[in-house]
Amino acid sequence: MQILKIHREITREAAEADGGPGSPWEILFNLVERLGKNGQSSDESDGEMHIVRVKDWWSAEVQRLLEFIDSNRSTVTILGTQRPGTRPHCHTQSQLAPRSMCGAVPGLPKNFYNQTWYQSLRSEQRKKLKALSAIELPVVD
Repeated sequence: MQILKIHREITREAAEADGGPGSPWEILFNLVERLGKNGQSSDESDGEMHIVRVKDWWSAEVQRLLEFIDSNRSTVTILGTQRPGTRPHCHTQSQLAPRSMCGAVPGLPKNFYNQTWYQSLRSEQRKKLKALSAIELPVVD
């Protein structure tokens, strides 16, 4: 199952169970939708350990929120049955892991992008990125 589908499932189920519109989980669902397929993490499996490929353009806040979503994946459905597919894996980031080759997703709020990375872009690259105004993101533990 691809990571976008997993992230949608986790955030949708949590939003339905935890308050609906305006709830932190609803905001996280919208974050996942905005990032789309190219904005999700990719990883390499090494048995039990999955090495997450680093996306230079992600802000630390977006990275932290995606890790939070991953940490809330349940192996049991709302009905109490085992969720199909592979069990959640231990994810680790490594500076030795190859960088993700996916380019930055255009049209995201400015605070979704790593500000050091964003400032390093040439003016025409920033225009092409079409960054939107920053939005408030939930604070999670």
